[in-house]
Amino acid sequence: MTMLEAAKICFRKGFTFSGRATRSEFWKFILFILLGSIALIILNSAIFGPTITVSYNVDSLGNPIGDPIAIRKQYSGGIFGTIFLLICALPWITAGWRRMHDMGKPGYLPYLPLLGWWLIMFLILLAHTGVSGFFSEYAQQGHVQVPVSGYLAGAMIVAFIIVLILNIHWLATPSEPTTNKYGPNPSEVIQ
Repeated sequence: MTMLEAAKICFRKGFTFSGRATRSEFWKFILFILLGSIALIILNSAIFGPTITVSYNVDSLGNPIGDPIAIRKQYSGGIFGTIFLLICALPWITAGWRRMHDMGKPGYLPYLPLLGWWLIMFLILLAHTGVSGFFSEYAQQGHVQVPVSGYLAGAMIVAFIIVLILNIHWLATPSEPTTNKYGPNPSEVIQ
């Protein structure tokens, strides 16, 4: 299976959470997304150039003082890259879901830690600002400082890295060679 064949299969099954996806299909689709994103970054940069951010020291009123302290060029895929990733998002999720089925595991398994991470961050923010102040203008302007200790932040980073390694291990594990509860081995079935 080529990278383009894998992409066609993943887009065709973009709304399908049932069945199985081979290791080759999943990782070649990831490669397609990566190469497409790189191509769009190059295209966007060639057409529009980089986004240039200039940082200044400011006075108490927010007015710049003196010469710039930092000039940063940032390259991105721009609107084309954003649209490309939005188009690829659901097929990427469903391909990962079916990939987990290929090993006999529930499809939601790699997404649980991510949901847990978002829940923890939401609860920390909610605890700091309070329910009534959560949607206040102060919080919406980004002035909320979450009081997270260094130990908690470090533990969350370590947990995130462990979960990331575990997910990559799961997604790189060979297929179950026979039919499992999610369907027949896709290597043995003509697509």
